Amino acid sequence: MESNVEARLEEIDLNLKKIEELSPEELGAWGRFSNLAAADGALSPRGKEIIAVALSVLAKCQWCIPFHVKKALELGAKKQEIVESAWVAVMMGGSPALMYAQLRAQLVARGVVCNWLVCLAVWTATSAEDTTGKIFACFFPIMAFVASGFEHSVANMFFVPMGIMLKGVPSLVALSNLSLTNLTWSGFIINNLVPVTLGNIIGGGFFVATLYWYVYLRPAARALDMIEELNPALRVRRRELEEE
Repeated sequence: MESNVEARLEEIDLNLKKIEELSPEELGAWGRFSNLAAADGALSPRGKEIIAVALSVLAKCQWCIPFHVKKALELGAKKQEIVESAWVAVMMGGSPALMYAQLRAQLVARGVVCNWLVCLAVWTATSAEDTTGKIFACFFPIMAFVASGFEHSVANMFFVPMGIMLKGVPSLVALSNLSLTNLTWSGFIINNLVPVTLGNIIGGGFFVATLYWYVYLRPAARALDMIEELNPALRVRRRELEEE
């Protein structure tokens, strides 16, 4: 293992010499910058090399890791410090995935509550008998989901594509004073539309349709079955009507 590390370090030195022959000024400038960044300051050179080890592991740079590990050891770093810095890098490698996961969970939750309110608006409007009642029945649940910033896939399929198309107008982008680099079709579909649609399905399909079926239609169906058990002729008649 140690011989492999030494061979890798020799390979790095050889490659750097080749680069120096081709671009001496650029490599010299890079060397001066590296020395300045690694110089003693608020952080000691030893501490900076330990950080460099962690960043090398995070970047999965097979050449950087042995280079900075060797340099950190030369500056007095302990092996346990290097190992712990590597574990910090591993932790940071998984942290973005965790952050994205919580964002997806947040979008799903917003989608659930949003379509719950939308379906309640439809349900209560259907229950109303006159036009005024239907308007008020729709108004308050819809107002609640819009004012609360919940997510609805159908609304997003209008607003987000409109934003993507307007992204090509420099004057509007300048007025928004926002960074729109992540506003893309793939980002919209994967990062927004899929989790929001899933939440909408759960909100409307379970929290409205399934719960109302369980509360109202399921007991009615069970009562009908009990009546037909007492009077089989009713069951026969119902089947005849269904066949017609």
